Amino acid sequence: MLEKTDANPVTLHDLWSDRATYTPGEGATVYLIFRNNTPVPQTIVLDVHLSWLDETIAEHHHQLEVPAGDHEVRLPITLPSESFRGYGVDVSVRDQDSRLLAQRSIGLDVLEHWTQAPRYGFLSDFSPGDQNAVLHVSALARYHVNVVQFYDWM
Repeated sequence: MLEKTDANPVTLHDLWSDRATYTPGEGATVYLIFRNNTPVPQTIVLDVHLSWLDETIAEHHHQLEVPAGDHEVRLPITLPSESFRGYGVDVSVRDQDSRLLAQRSIGLDVLEHWTQAPRYGFLSDFSPGDQNAVLHVSALARYHVNVVQFYDWM
């Protein structure tokens, strides 16, 4: 992973999907957080590759002008209709000279039903007014948890 902040004008800090699993043919959304470490705007190219095993399914290239600071980008991805498969998403950030600045990867599951690949998680603190409820549920999706038990231990 190329993440040396002082060496690269743009660094990629996070990559995640919006859901734990997707149904066949459904679109996915991946989010990126990256930083322009310079005081001037940078032009970058995001290379997004969707693969299944060693087969490339789709490739997308997005050119962006990035102001200084941290930024979140939302990228839609069309998923194949084949079910009970896991797909890889590889994102590379390149400068205008095609020099690799950063890269990250995630996986996406396409299932007809959660029982095909259950990933169990639980919540044990869900009191009214919990300020961190959205944060906890978002974390479950990042871990690809697709079945949740609400565990009331009191």
